[in-house]
Amino acid sequence: MNKLISTLIILIMVNLNLRAASDVYFKDQKRSMTRWESLEPSDWLNFDYWKKASKLKDEVPKWETILQEKRLREIMGRVVECVGDCRLFRGRGFNSTNYRSSIREGDELITLGDSYAWIFLMDGTLVRVSPDTSVTFKEFNVGKKEFFVHIRVNSGNVVYMNRSRSPLKEVTDRETDQIFLPLEFYEANPISGTVEVNEDNLFALLDDSENKLINVRRLNQLIKENNENISDKKTFNFLVMPNGTLTGYDLNVEMIVLLGNRSYIKQRASEWQGLAEQKDEAGLFYFRGFENNQNYPMDVGNWQEIDVSGRSIRPAEKPELFSFGEILSKRPWSIMVARELMMKNYSLPFYNETDPNVLALEHGYRMWGELGEDKKDDLQKRLNYLHEYTRRIETSNLLAANQFVKKVEQRGDDVKRFEYSNRFYKTAFNYYIRREENTSQDNTDREILNSTTKPLWKRINGIR
Repeated sequence: MNKLISTLIILIMVNLNLRAASDVYFKDQKRSMTRWESLEPSDWLNFDYWKKASKLKDEVPKWETILQEKRLREIMGRVVECVGDCRLFRGRGFNSTNYRSSIREGDELITLGDSYAWIFLMDGTLVRVSPDTSVTFKEFNVGKKEFFVHIRVNSGNVVYMNRSRSPLKEVTDRETDQIFLPLEFYEANPISGTVEVNEDNLFALLDDSENKLINVRRLNQLIKENNENISDKKTFNFLVMPNGTLTGYDLNVEMIVLLGNRSYIKQRASEWQGLAEQKDEAGLFYFRGFENNQNYPMDVGNWQEIDVSGRSIRPAEKPELFSFGEILSKRPWSIMVARELMMKNYSLPFYNETDPNVLALEHGYRMWGELGEDKKDDLQKRLNYLHEYTRRIETSNLLAANQFVKKVEQRGDDVKRFEYSNRFYKTAFNYYIRREENTSQDNTDREILNSTTKPLWKRINGIR
């Protein structure tokens, strides 16, 4: 009897091992196919329903793997910093975000009132969310040779910055977007060197150019270190707006989406951003329309205006309107330092891991194929599907919204359309203008108090 039980146990263990070898499971995901919390007893006990389900499962041998992948909601990124009230909507509920809050596929981030946020995506992309803005993080796919990022800017102002392997030019200009400083990510905050007092030239104490160079050089050193530890894997971006879609590799773009009104978009030039060695590759803008497959190469470095229906794009009439808000994301060095440090903690497996089983079991991500019309891999098929589906569904949404506006106007009611204003940048820009140059106590010969350098002490005393 004992031998029989031992034999059965061995057979069960062998079967489990064979199953684990043939099926791909994902880290932290339930292996049970039954979702008891949402199960309807009538369906569970329905014999006809069970019979149909069993037949379908027999026709699709890998139904378990397909279902697990469908339910998989991978982590797309994490919050670097939020100023104000940034709410993350997931399913039926929401929560307020803070440093390192995870963002999963399908999550929507909304900045209420006068709030700002910087988001780190797992490939190293940075996303800046302005006040009164909504953005949905659709999907993040790890391919064999590239990443695939899909987001939708629902409304408001978003800056989207792919990571570049290029170092930045060493300049002594002030760091921008200082409303986020000091960061909760303490190691990413600006550092200062010591200044020797020269009685013959006391005005030298007012010169902070060396401290600015220290932070740029620190950032370049971190970029160099990460480049040595990761593969040269690019990111393909699928950026959706209600009235247009932008695609391309390694994009650096700012989008302004005004519901019921025109939208504005600018693909930034590498020279303007201070990237010393990167070459610009124009993204492709896709129009709306059920049968409109045309695309338009972006005019790099210039603002473009998209009409409300998504059928045309042209140079913006007054690009100077966006200059004040644009300057804030020109030199966010501390945020970029945080990006490089977070890459060391989170991103290395996505660049270097080539085994799909290891990526799934140890990191919880699915390995996709390659992009390219000649590849016919699943990632290319996914892109082809998204092009067609997105154009049709967004066109339907625009037509429905247009019909609703007409009905409201026929009743004699006013329709308030979104307009671009300084609400997207006013507080941050005023903070940047008013804030005096930070002079650390390291620059003096006075005693340095430990309490002034501790993040917990600063939070207790309400110091940002």
